[in-house]
Amino acid sequence: MIVPVTLATQSLDSASTYVSFGDEPIEAVRLLKPFEEGGFGLEELMIDFNRKLTPYGQVTEIVDRLLDEEVIPSSKVKLIPMVPARGAGGLRKTAILHSIIEANYAAYGQLNDSVVSEVIHPVCGSVRDLVRVEANFNIIKNYVLESTLTPVDMGDISLIPALEDLKSLIDAAKIVSEYVHSRRTMLATESEVLRVYLGRDVPSVKAGMAASTIAVRLALSDLAETSEKLSVAVHPILESGSLPLKGNLNYESVNSFMETYGGASTVTIQSSMVYDSSQRKTADLVRCLKDSLQGRRPPCLSGERGEVLEVISVFSAAYVEAISKIYGLLESLAGLIPDRRESLHNEKVKVNAEELSLPTRDKGRKGKGGRPPVHSFTLPPPVKYVALMYSLGVPPEIVGVGRALNMLSQTGLLDRVFELYYPSIEVDVSSAWRYLCLEAAGKVFPESFISDVKEDVKYIREFLDPKDDFSVSHRALAMMISEYVALKVIPEKQLRSSEVKEFVRNSTLEEAVRQIILQAGCIRGALG
Repeated sequence: MIVPVTLATQSLDSASTYVSFGDEPIEAVRLLKPFEEGGFGLEELMIDFNRKLTPYGQVTEIVDRLLDEEVIPSSKVKLIPMVPARGAGGLRKTAILHSIIEANYAAYGQLNDSVVSEVIHPVCGSVRDLVRVEANFNIIKNYVLESTLTPVDMGDISLIPALEDLKSLIDAAKIVSEYVHSRRTMLATESEVLRVYLGRDVPSVKAGMAASTIAVRLALSDLAETSEKLSVAVHPILESGSLPLKGNLNYESVNSFMETYGGASTVTIQSSMVYDSSQRKTADLVRCLKDSLQGRRPPCLSGERGEVLEVISVFSAAYVEAISKIYGLLESLAGLIPDRRESLHNEKVKVNAEELSLPTRDKGRKGKGGRPPVHSFTLPPPVKYVALMYSLGVPPEIVGVGRALNMLSQTGLLDRVFELYYPSIEVDVSSAWRYLCLEAAGKVFPESFISDVKEDVKYIREFLDPKDDFSVSHRALAMMISEYVALKVIPEKQLRSSEVKEFVRNSTLEEAVRQIILQAGCIRGALG
């Protein structure tokens, strides 16, 4: 099996371009067309029904457009829908499946094959439930195809398990092993090849950049070992974006990215890489990935598991301790961030501090990560959260990192972080550091949070020594945004001046601030 390197996503993170559902089939053509024909030469396209309320018939619409433009069958591209998790309702999944069957039927005459043969499905609850979904998908598929005027024999649809939280990444080997064994016993099917989707957006928002990066590296290490044990070719798909919180996948950092995530077979190419960077840079990035991503040695962390979990716990605790002080403020401001796609779910990210306090090497003792709050809280959806933090002068990548590094230096684990667990931490922190603006942040965030960030800055300077090569234009925009937000967050009853009240209520001004937020996103190469 030839495993594609690039998976295009019609994601929500572009600062420069809004794309409607009606435009997505046209966009798909451009993403999947070869370089020589003016496209981006990407090999697969994810159709997201999980984070967006994408119309049921979108799979068919995109396939029809690809057939009309002769992208199919001239290129052997594939479409991979991502369906909602278990709690999203069976009727929506069934409607999506019917669209997949219809699209495959339309393409079969020209391909003699399916254009959709895999579906990404989040892992939630029992792994056996996931196998039941796969069985039911194919029962429905076979029934529909047998009922057509011209029956065709199409292969079964396989599921790609999606690991979208920190615990799932840490337990990746266990989940995959259970999935392979469950398919064998429940479907009488031997898994020769298995693709696994490793999420970054949600784990990074919940636990911070450093904790999620190390968890992904642990997953890559464990999956390589599990692949050998099971005699199954396991091919991880890594959810990636251009900002450091999502992997720092961009033209300037591609070599560091590939070294950090050795063992990944496929990476996502998000909308910000297509619209917020030059086409030449994106084309060069894609060529580099196709030439050099696959075949790299994965991290070797399995033998250090207890210590790895302790390091993850230290980073996540320091991050959550700070973010728990501003979650209400962030939720109240989420509406300032413009939507870049239609009909988003806009589901909040639930953070449970207790879930992030992981067992460590000392027989279940909780990690020494400081004093994470015991309560749970919610944050805005990933793109809105990241955009807000950057727009107000605090890149989320630096939150908790300095204090965690200081704590790790006291426990003798600091060198292990730099040498083994997260060798590219300096590169990633430095990429975000350019957009730090404490002056802007101080106008909006409470002193308790600013104190944590200042401490992070102090220790980052001590242990990582980033260059103070700040983006002047981004800092100027952050100052303008923070001036407006500082007034907006004051309760109206406390605003004594009628002039100030009118200023805050002015919808034209708010729209101007939203446009400034988009301009700041364009400068850093992604909205969030």
